[in-house]
Amino acid sequence: MVRRVVVALGFCCALAGGALAQSGPPSPFVYTCGDYLAAESNEQRYVANLMVYWMVGYMHGRFAEEPRLTLDAAKHDSSVNDIVNTLKQVCVNVPDMALATFADNLAGDLAKSLQ
Repeated sequence: MVRRVVVALGFCCALAGGALAQSGPPSPFVYTCGDYLAAESNEQRYVANLMVYWMVGYMHGRFAEEPRLTLDAAKHDSSVNDIVNTLKQVCVNVPDMALATFADNLAGDLAKSLQ
């Protein structure tokens, strides 16, 4: 299952090549909550979606040993929706926070709740 997600993400990144060639690949360490919330054009929404998929991959990679959080097709859509809803709720309060920092903080909170 994880292999399918990796292949799908690779395909998405290949498609992004033309749209992102001018500015280089997006980085979750630079891309902020404010960037996510301000995405309006097709290219901006595409990059925002890539960041969501990066966050889903990060969370599942970080919690790979947690049986309740294993990635499979049935849980993928739910994971994406959870990340999108969380971004929409929290990003308005921290627009300058990089999504990598956001994901790390979210994973820390999730780890505490699993204990």
